[in-house]
Amino acid sequence: MLDEEVFSLLGNFSHAKSIKFEVSKVLRQPQKLCVFPMLTDLEVGLVSVNILLALLQKTPVLKTLVLKGIRTFVEELLSSAVVPDCLASLHVVKFEEINRDDHELFLATFFMENGMILESMCFSAARQILDKYEMMQEFKEKLYLLNFNSVVEFSYE
Repeated sequence: MLDEEVFSLLGNFSHAKSIKFEVSKVLRQPQKLCVFPMLTDLEVGLVSVNILLALLQKTPVLKTLVLKGIRTFVEELLSSAVVPDCLASLHVVKFEEINRDDHELFLATFFMENGMILESMCFSAARQILDKYEMMQEFKEKLYLLNFNSVVEFSYE
């Protein structure tokens, strides 16, 4: 019963322009989330790619997406995924806390290939990475092989 009350309460925010989801039980049931027709800014904590894709389906006019970590997944999940409508309006994607894992590169590629007006993609290294510069250089080389036309930014903090 509590879950239904939470989803009902969240429905009151359906016209919000900005939402931040940390790891939450709500995100484990994204199909129950309402559509956020005016949401332009979304920030999510560590989530699975399935949950992320379901969230993106609920945010048709999203402009900025901030990812604070993505759980490991296999590339085939993205190749068979329905491309969310919001990728037609998405301008900025920020990957925070990256570890130079392949799945992060797969997701970046997905946004690059499907983001119709994507202007900028930003990457910052996870705090626990000791040699951030070396890690980001390696990640940067892999990304540049994709010939992405928009601005790509890297943070070594």
